[in-house]
Amino acid sequence: MSKQPIEFICPVINRVDIAWLCVATDDPNPLHLDINFAREKAGYQDVVVPGTLMVGWIGEYLEEYSGAPENVLDWRIRFTAPVWPGEQIKLTGNVLEEIGERVKLEVIASTMEGRQVAKVSACLKTV
Repeated sequence: MSKQPIEFICPVINRVDIAWLCVATDDPNPLHLDINFAREKAGYQDVVVPGTLMVGWIGEYLEEYSGAPENVLDWRIRFTAPVWPGEQIKLTGNVLEEIGERVKLEVIASTMEGRQVAKVSACLKTV
Protein backbone atom coordinates (compact mmCIF):
# COMPACT_ATOMS: atom_id res chain seq x y z
CA MET A 1 0.00 0.00 0.00
CA SER A 2 1.33 3.45 -0.93
CA LYS A 3 1.65 6.35 1.46
CA GLN A 4 -1.10 8.92 1.60
CA PRO A 5 -0.22 12.22 -0.07
CA ILE A 6 0.26 15.21 2.15
CA GLU A 7 -1.18 18.68 1.70
CA PHE A 8 1.32 21.25 0.46
CA ILE A 9 0.91 25.02 0.86
CA CYS A 10 2.65 26.99 -1.89
CA PRO A 11 4.16 30.43 -1.25
CA VAL A 12 2.05 33.54 -1.78
CA ILE A 13 2.78 34.83 -5.28
CA ASN A 14 3.47 38.52 -5.82
CA ARG A 15 3.99 40.77 -8.84
CA VAL A 16 7.78 40.71 -8.56
CA ASP A 17 7.71 36.88 -8.63
CA ILE A 18 5.49 37.02 -11.71
CA ALA A 19 7.82 39.44 -13.48
CA TRP A 20 10.89 37.32 -12.72
CA LEU A 21 9.10 34.16 -13.86
CA CYS A 22 8.19 35.86 -17.14
CA VAL A 23 11.84 36.89 -17.62
CA ALA A 24 13.11 33.39 -16.78
CA THR A 25 10.69 31.69 -19.18
CA ASP A 26 10.90 34.38 -21.90
CA ASP A 27 7.15 34.95 -21.61
CA PRO A 28 6.40 38.63 -22.30
CA ASN A 29 2.62 38.06 -22.45
CA PRO A 30 0.99 41.32 -21.25
CA LEU A 31 -1.74 39.23 -19.60
CA HIS A 32 0.86 38.40 -16.93
CA LEU A 33 2.53 41.80 -16.71
CA ASP A 34 0.16 44.63 -17.63
CA ILE A 35 -2.85 45.12 -15.37
CA ASN A 36 -4.53 47.52 -17.81
CA PHE A 37 -4.24 44.99 -20.62
CA ALA A 38 -5.56 42.19 -18.38
CA ARG A 39 -8.56 44.31 -17.37
CA GLU A 40 -9.40 46.02 -20.66
CA LYS A 41 -8.53 43.34 -23.22
CA ALA A 42 -9.27 40.15 -21.28
CA GLY A 43 -11.82 41.36 -18.73
CA TYR A 44 -9.83 40.02 -15.77
CA GLN A 45 -9.62 41.65 -12.36
CA ASP A 46 -5.82 41.64 -12.38
CA VAL A 47 -2.84 40.13 -14.17
CA VAL A 48 -2.89 36.34 -14.33
CA VAL A 49 -0.18 34.28 -12.64
CA PRO A 50 1.56 32.23 -15.38
CA GLY A 51 0.60 28.56 -15.48
CA THR A 52 4.27 27.62 -15.53
CA LEU A 53 4.40 28.44 -11.84
CA MET A 54 1.63 25.93 -11.09
CA VAL A 55 3.33 23.34 -13.31
CA GLY A 56 6.54 23.77 -11.30
CA TRP A 57 4.83 23.44 -7.93
CA ILE A 58 2.86 20.37 -8.99
CA GLY A 59 5.93 18.78 -10.55
CA GLU A 60 7.78 19.27 -7.27
CA TYR A 61 4.81 17.82 -5.36
CA LEU A 62 4.73 14.70 -7.56
CA GLU A 63 8.49 14.24 -7.28
CA GLU A 64 8.33 14.53 -3.48
CA TYR A 65 5.51 12.00 -3.28
CA SER A 66 7.12 9.49 -5.65
CA GLY A 67 10.65 9.84 -4.27
CA ALA A 68 12.46 10.81 -7.50
CA PRO A 69 11.71 12.55 -10.80
CA GLU A 70 12.07 9.31 -12.77
CA ASN A 71 9.18 7.84 -10.74
CA VAL A 72 6.77 10.37 -12.25
CA LEU A 73 5.68 8.30 -15.23
CA ASP A 74 2.93 10.52 -16.63
CA TRP A 75 0.86 13.50 -15.59
CA ARG A 76 -1.68 15.84 -17.08
CA ILE A 77 -2.85 19.19 -15.81
CA ARG A 78 -6.11 21.00 -16.48
CA PHE A 79 -6.27 24.64 -15.44
CA THR A 80 -9.76 25.42 -14.19
CA ALA A 81 -9.50 29.07 -13.06
CA PRO A 82 -6.94 31.88 -13.08
CA VAL A 83 -4.63 32.55 -10.15
CA TRP A 84 -4.25 36.18 -9.08
CA PRO A 85 -1.32 37.96 -7.42
CA GLY A 86 -1.54 37.69 -3.64
CA GLU A 87 -3.26 34.31 -3.65
CA GLN A 88 -1.82 31.26 -1.96
CA ILE A 89 -2.34 27.82 -3.46
CA LYS A 90 -2.86 24.55 -1.59
CA LEU A 91 -2.08 21.21 -3.29
CA THR A 92 -4.05 18.21 -2.06
CA GLY A 93 -3.39 14.70 -3.35
CA ASN A 94 -5.63 11.67 -3.35
CA VAL A 95 -4.68 8.11 -4.31
CA LEU A 96 -7.26 6.90 -6.83
CA GLU A 97 -5.90 3.44 -7.59
CA GLU A 98 -2.92 1.19 -6.91
CA ILE A 99 -1.82 -1.24 -9.59
CA GLY A 100 1.26 -3.24 -8.67
CA GLU A 101 4.13 -0.77 -8.35
CA ARG A 102 2.10 2.09 -9.81
CA VAL A 103 -0.22 4.60 -8.24
CA LYS A 104 -2.81 6.78 -9.92
CA LEU A 105 -2.90 10.06 -8.08
CA GLU A 106 -5.19 13.06 -8.35
CA VAL A 107 -3.93 16.45 -7.20
CA ILE A 108 -6.25 19.40 -6.72
CA ALA A 109 -4.80 22.90 -6.62
CA SER A 110 -7.06 25.39 -4.87
CA THR A 111 -6.85 28.78 -3.25
CA MET A 112 -6.93 28.98 0.51
CA GLU A 113 -10.56 30.08 0.12
CA GLY A 114 -11.35 26.80 -1.66
CA ARG A 115 -11.57 27.94 -5.31
CA GLN A 116 -10.15 25.16 -7.51
CA VAL A 117 -7.58 26.45 -10.01
CA ALA A 118 -6.15 23.21 -11.43
CA LYS A 119 -6.65 19.47 -11.44
CA VAL A 120 -3.95 16.91 -12.15
CA SER A 121 -4.04 13.21 -12.87
CA ALA A 122 -0.74 11.38 -12.52
CA CYS A 123 0.72 7.91 -12.77
CA LEU A 124 3.64 7.32 -10.43
CA LYS A 125 5.96 4.44 -9.69
CA THR A 126 5.97 3.64 -5.98
CA VAL A 127 9.21 3.16 -4.09
